[in-house]
Amino acid sequence: MDYRNFIDKCMCTLTLTTIIALLIIVSLFKCCSQTVLMPNDGFWYDWESDYGFVYDDGYTQRYANNGLGALTIYPASVGYTTINFMFMDIEYEPNCQYDYLEVYHGSTFDSLIGRFCGSTLPLTISSSDTSRALTLLWSSDNSVRDPGFILEITSIGGSLPIVLKSFLAIPHGGNVLLEWEVASQVNNDYFSLYRSTDCATWELVGIKEGAGNINQDMFYMMIDANPYNGISYYMLSQTDYDGTTKNFNPVAVVMKEVSKKIWKTFNIHGQEVDANYKGTVIDIYYDNTSHKRAQ
Repeated sequence: MDYRNFIDKCMCTLTLTTIIALLIIVSLFKCCSQTVLMPNDGFWYDWESDYGFVYDDGYTQRYANNGLGALTIYPASVGYTTINFMFMDIEYEPNCQYDYLEVYHGSTFDSLIGRFCGSTLPLTISSSDTSRALTLLWSSDNSVRDPGFILEITSIGGSLPIVLKSFLAIPHGGNVLLEWEVASQVNNDYFSLYRSTDCATWELVGIKEGAGNINQDMFYMMIDANPYNGISYYMLSQTDYDGTTKNFNPVAVVMKEVSKKIWKTFNIHGQEVDANYKGTVIDIYYDNTSHKRAQ
């Protein structure tokens, strides 16, 4: 079946339930500036974003069967839409005939970049079309439901208040090492680092003083000693002397919970006890933290 034709010309009659569901999806695409779900209702949508995330239609659950939808992503300012595959687990078949995600240059189905399935992450894709857009086509059949995919959307080539060469979030023991390199700065007062679990609510990690006006490479570093477990995101923000702020594309990091070693265990009376003791105990760890539990 030629799904492209279906999506391009879809003028089907909608039930009341379908209309309500469609209004919810349209509202999501209009209002959410950070994260969107891949449509699966047979329609084709547009989205403008310089940074954000596209999840499969299941979001944090497994994607639905019999899904079909298209999404064209345009940069919100200057630059070219770029896709970084952060996670992918789509039903595998050597030719991706069952469930798959297709990526096209531009805002049509004329220039196929690739059809993807399985769990091997494709290389980063940047638009080379004059529209500066990329188009996604999603299709799932009526059998297997897998975890799906997470795509990071950025815009490459836009003008920035500073020339940012790199921004990295690196797991290091139980911490996250944040590193960024700047090629030049103009009226740069300070940098701010934020973290989030959903790219919607951001928590300040710390502030680093800027260099004002300088035309040479400078390297910065900050350590987050209390990172979130699991997948989280870090965003770099730059503020000028006049208060103008520019947020840069967030980066993702995956932290596994680090097990801590117990130094001693006490009961509620302050007496040291062993594993045979029954009742409420307090574990004292080597990092001087503690935890109360029933044993």
